[in-house]
Amino acid sequence: STNNSKNPFLMKVVSNDDLAVFTNRDILSDEELYTFDKSICLSAELIYALPYEKLIRELEEKYGYDELTYLVIVLIHEYYNPQSKYREYLDILPTNPSSPIFNYWENSKWVDPELMHTSVLRKLVDFKIQIERRSRGLVNGLFSQHAELFNPEYFTEDNVEWALFMIDTRVKYVGDR
Repeated sequence: STNNSKNPFLMKVVSNDDLAVFTNRDILSDEELYTFDKSICLSAELIYALPYEKLIRELEEKYGYDELTYLVIVLIHEYYNPQSKYREYLDILPTNPSSPIFNYWENSKWVDPELMHTSVLRKLVDFKIQIERRSRGLVNGLFSQHAELFNPEYFTEDNVEWALFMIDTRVKYVGDR
């Protein structure tokens, strides 16, 4: 909800019929401008409301809390749930992101000569390798060991890589993180 009496925002149509938000006054750093119900957000805590809760609690006892893994599981679970309350959001996520990272090995010819032998390219490749390792580890470890919970048709290396990429490019931490 917005505080309409103090709403400092104006929405205007700009070039190409895009909508842009502008402010019509100074905004104080501690001024509450907008509130919303947290239940509209996908979060790692949703794992406790899904069929994986018992296993997750057992794993937490042994290894501790793993927010990234929980987000991956939640995202894949909700993506393949046709009745997901997050369906409208999930339907607009790219299924094959156009990023140098997502399909790097298949599309490595995209690299501009200016990037060859630079730290930027090295960081992209390192990130891709990190995502692949994490995906392989989850699929060959947790998901295959508990295939009765994690449908092997959905919890694949490709889907885990996709989920990690979506999380990395879209997650916003709120609070003390």
